[in-house]
Amino acid sequence: MTHLYVIGIEPDGPIKVGVSRNVAKILRTFQDNSHLPLKLIRKWKVNGSNIFKIEAIAHEKLIKDRLRGEWFGCNSDKAVSEIEELLEETRFGKELGSYKTKPRRAENELAWGRQIGARKAAEIRLKDSKKAIDKIKDRWPLPSKEWPTKLLLAEADRSLNTVKSRLGSRIIAQANHRAKMKRKANAKAA
Repeated sequence: MTHLYVIGIEPDGPIKVGVSRNVAKILRTFQDNSHLPLKLIRKWKVNGSNIFKIEAIAHEKLIKDRLRGEWFGCNSDKAVSEIEELLEETRFGKELGSYKTKPRRAENELAWGRQIGARKAAEIRLKDSKKAIDKIKDRWPLPSKEWPTKLLLAEADRSLNTVKSRLGSRIIAQANHRAKMKRKANAKAA
């Protein structure tokens, strides 16, 4: 069962509005990383896929109080009343599509993953990375004087660690390339 929850420092925040199947685990995780005592203020069981839309709408309604991500600097009563109002509207058949939410790519990448499925989102990101890295694959083992690493990374628009995970260390690739060229030269000479 998925829950919509509000956790935070009562009475005046900050608070976090989120979605989880295991609210107790979320609370423990945040408590371990906080020097202030956190409390589960309220949680609601919500069935169906509307839970993410309700969460996004609640975030929009609290946007003036947003601190960062899903954290807000308002008191918990305000967040609880906004969420209860939304839940009440959905119980009486109000369509959530009438609410407009603003897309935030960085903050909503996880929500995007939820909408299309986390596995599918990961597959898409992996496919995009492979395409980008394939652009520089042939030049990766070439000498750094001709093709500087920074230039290749900029062209692929990927981090060094991402490229290394796919192509391996550049120094090793260059050594293997030199050995291959030497073998070719020896084979021609023989």
